[in-house]
Order: sequence, then C-alpha cells, then structure tokens
Amino acid sequence: MKTKQQIHSISDLFNKMKIVDLTHTLEENIPAVPIHSKFGHQLWNSYHLGDRALTYNLSMNEHTGTHVDAFSHFIKEGESNQFINEIPLEKFCGPYLRMDFSSLGPKGELTKELIVEWEKNHRGIQEGDIVLLYYGWSKYWKKRPEDKQFIQDWPGVGRSAAEYLVEKKIKMIGVDTINVEVYESKLFPAHHTLLEHQIPIAENLNNLDIIEETGYFMAFPLPIKGGSGSPVRAVAFIEQ
Repeated sequence: MKTKQQIHSISDLFNKMKIVDLTHTLEENIPAVPIHSKFGHQLWNSYHLGDRALTYNLSMNEHTGTHVDAFSHFIKEGESNQFINEIPLEKFCGPYLRMDFSSLGPKGELTKELIVEWEKNHRGIQEGDIVLLYYGWSKYWKKRPEDKQFIQDWPGVGRSAAEYLVEKKIKMIGVDTINVEVYESKLFPAHHTLLEHQIPIAENLNNLDIIEETGYFMAFPLPIKGGSGSPVRAVAFIEQ
C-alpha cells in the first residue's frame, strides 16, 4: 500500500511536468474511415430556447477521432478476444518512446530494419514502453471535404516491424495516422499481430512533433460494454 508520503511524491512529480494534449478535437466533419459512421453533435437542450441547461446529443463510431482499438477489434476468439471494457487500465498508461519516421512518406512501410537503425542512434525500445510513431501525418488533419490527404496514402507498420515490437514486449503503440496499417493493406498484419499479443493500438494521435522523445503517456478508453474500441483523451507528460 502506498504511504501518504509516496502519494505526495508522485503528485509532486506530475505537478512538475508539462501536459501536452495529443488528441484531435471532436467536431463535425472531421476525418473518418469511409466505411465508418461520421461524428455528430446535435443540440438537445438550450437555455436560449427556454430549457434550464445546455446539452448536446453525440453520435459517433467507436473508432472516431483519437481512439484506441480493443483486442476484439480483430481477434475473434481466444485469450486475446477482449472487449474495451475488459482490458486492464494499466495497458493504457506508462513511459513512452516517441520514434520519428516522418521521412517515410506516403504509403511507406515501417520495417524491423528501420526500427533497429533508429535505435542505434537513439534509446532502444525497452520492455513495457509505449511506442509512439511520428509520421508527420497529423498536419493533414482537416475537416471534410479537405480531408482527402489525411485519409489516403498514409504510411504504416509492416509485418516485420509489428513482430519486432511484440518481441520487445512493448505495452502499447500509437500512431498519428488514421490506421496503424500501411494504406490499402489487405491482410492487416499489424492489427492481427499486435492485438493478438494484447498490445492496444492508439490511432489519430496529434502533436507528436512537439513532445520530447521520452515521457509518460496516458489514454484511457470509455468502458463500453462489448466495445471494439473507444475515443480517448490522450496526453503526454514531459519535463518542463
């Protein structure tokens, strides 16, 4: 059990750190996977219309905006067939390592070899790391109809890279693209490999270009019963 002194020490540590929001704002006409329902924000009550309070009705896909994928998103059976409300919250927070692959370009495939080469010039991936992949793609995040560049030709994680990250025993992965896979991937090797090994996937992250290479990451999902994923408020804690 944590003592009061330990709790205060943890609190003091976080108070000394800067919080960077890694989440895209939820609003109508934001980019979405074409086959997914679009985000809706409908006025329900308004004091301007005589109601006592202001409220809106939300309608969205589980994979709207900045979100995480549950293991059940692609895994149909077995130990890893867990819905979003069944995954321990510990999976969604921890020390992160941001890796810059912004030079990869449209439709670029991240491979094991590229990751190993990056590690030679930076800190290596450690067990329990949350790996955040910066492709420089969030700059294309624009509302419809100017969203075309964001929702096509994005780079992604190839099979060898996904298998290597599993070997390194990472806790979670996050990307600034709409999908962890390479654009037009037909077999979805990244989703199958990572989710099968109980590694949650965060997609549509923002501001990965302004955070330090290391820090602390949190992105907690809503406890949607039987959910395949959930929107999150993703944040990074970095040294000031």
